Amino acid sequence: MMIGFALAAVGLDTITGQLRLTFGSTELLHGVVPLPRGDLAVTGSTTGNLDGNHAENSSQDVLVERLSPIGEQVWIKQMGTTGNDVGLSVVA
Repeated sequence: MMIGFALAAVGLDTITGQLRLTFGSTELLHGVVPLPRGDLAVTGSTTGNLDGNHAENSSQDVLVERLSPIGEQVWIKQMGTTGNDVGLSVVA
């Protein structure tokens, strides 16, 4: 279960703020983009099992997540190979 919150100020195609996620594994976020209606899309990497389909995960997988304006998880996708995979940026 994800617990998170996001604080963002958007202007001139830039975003500043802080995003904190707690999954119980190691997550690194590398890209955040504001979406219409105030949602945020984030990408990065995880060594966890965020979507329930990666129980034996021992390397980094890409994570892509959509958060509501108040930081609630709308959806999450985790994908990867047997090597280390990292999401570096996301566009809307």
